[in-house]
Amino acid sequence: NNPIPINGEIIYPEFDGYTVELTIDLQIQGILEAGLKHQVDAYGAKNGSAVIIDPPTGEILAIANYPAYDPNHFGDYTEDSRANLSVRGIFEPGSAFKVFSGALALDAGLVKAHHAFYCPGYITLYGHRIGCHKTHNKMDYRRSIEVSCNVAAITVAKKLDPNKFFEGLQDFGFGSKTGVQLPGEEKGLMRKPSTWSGLSAPMIGIGQEVSVTPIQLAMATAALANGGRLMKPRIVRSIRKPNGETVRNYHPEVKKQTVSAATATLMGSIMEGVVRRGTGRQAKIPVFPVAGKTGTAQVAMPGIGYVADKYNAVFIGWTPLEAPVMAMSIVIREPDPKKGHYGGTVAAPLFSWVGTDALSYMRMFSSANEERQRSRRKSQSRIRSVGRVKNGMVEVPDLRGLSTREVHDVMLPLPLEFRPVKSGVAVSQNPKPKQKVRIHSTLEVTFEPIGGEELFADMATRKK
Repeated sequence: NNPIPINGEIIYPEFDGYTVELTIDLQIQGILEAGLKHQVDAYGAKNGSAVIIDPPTGEILAIANYPAYDPNHFGDYTEDSRANLSVRGIFEPGSAFKVFSGALALDAGLVKAHHAFYCPGYITLYGHRIGCHKTHNKMDYRRSIEVSCNVAAITVAKKLDPNKFFEGLQDFGFGSKTGVQLPGEEKGLMRKPSTWSGLSAPMIGIGQEVSVTPIQLAMATAALANGGRLMKPRIVRSIRKPNGETVRNYHPEVKKQTVSAATATLMGSIMEGVVRRGTGRQAKIPVFPVAGKTGTAQVAMPGIGYVADKYNAVFIGWTPLEAPVMAMSIVIREPDPKKGHYGGTVAAPLFSWVGTDALSYMRMFSSANEERQRSRRKSQSRIRSVGRVKNGMVEVPDLRGLSTREVHDVMLPLPLEFRPVKSGVAVSQNPKPKQKVRIHSTLEVTFEPIGGEELFADMATRKK
């Protein structure tokens, strides 16, 4: 549209623009922003970032930084304060990285979950004494991840061939941009093996000598939750013209098969132990099993090295364990050490709060949650007819072919419970479509990986 000069001013006629549909869920975004602000303020931290991903599709459900800024008055803020640290704020991930080095070692058959390790509280490499946060004595590999033992993680990382270790981490997306549809993304820092010292592989195995962004860490975590499949992150779902015509749809895209589905499942079960009885106990969510890993990373300054009393508190994880609907990465940067600085006490509780509220909002169902079921039945008298609801009965929608997230969107207005089985695209459901059921009934939906199991088996074969 051509501008119109009026009284010395240039006026641009109003016109309808395109509609950009985002993957962001406003409710989950609000929950995440509130929780992140609380933790950053409570621990006197420099700032914090968190990202929530839908593992089967790679869709970004929420992405937050705090302190934030008001985009309506962006000129009142410095460029640094406007930076989206979720995609450009690099940091060393610390012990949270142990699950990725460990997954690669498990996948290569270099370690088994039952293999025994002994931790005297330190390990000496090339004349350098590297400490553990406590003496763990004898334990198996599974337990070493639960208690975040440096000695075991370093011993395992040493077994990996440097080139294969580097390539495996690249497959998880580290050292390169994720391709997220947001400006200013950084690729992190991961040096080539030709520049490594003898200490490099062991230190990378515990999350040092490597820098990542929150979005990278979230996508890699989502890959473990998604049977080893690394998805391309998406924040734009579609673009439409004013008349509703679709200009472009953005579909889920698999980037890599990082490790086998069996290895991803095994690491998930190990990470579930981290939350159930290890360093991540404060990330627990009532009823729903959580897979997670804590990290407490020292902060390194250029020309200085690691600074005393400066840490980043990190937590990564997903829930529910076997049918994940959200994977999350959290980093609270430089909390006041007098108030707390461990990933398990500063970052992990945020996962619990956000996950609990988000799952409640998404109406996720667990057979163990009888109290919640009784509470929902009591609310029957307050339920208004929404969609195809009549006389206390609901007509079941056809969910086949939809992703976990799309199924949630369809069911959100309906007074039904949703029990997912596996993840990916819905292939069957019980009760069947168009069947009439009582409100508060449970709809069980079985999902399979996007593209079919054969596609990913073929990808894994080609990768080898």
